[in-house]
Amino acid sequence: MSGSEADAETVEREPRDADDRETAEGARTPEDDERDPEEAWLDDVDDGCGCTEIWEQVSERRESSAD
Repeated sequence: MSGSEADAETVEREPRDADDRETAEGARTPEDDERDPEEAWLDDVDDGCGCTEIWEQVSERRESSAD
């Protein structure tokens, strides 16, 4: 496969779902409005964040709500 064929293949692909589409950071999408309320606490978590970072944020929220 030549380079131009590989480029054409890449261009022709469509995103499979909303999670595959890139949006501007902080931009709201229609999917945000349909989001499960139980997942709302994840809104402040950065994409690609690991378990440790999520745990730290949860702990900080608990501490601040206890004050």
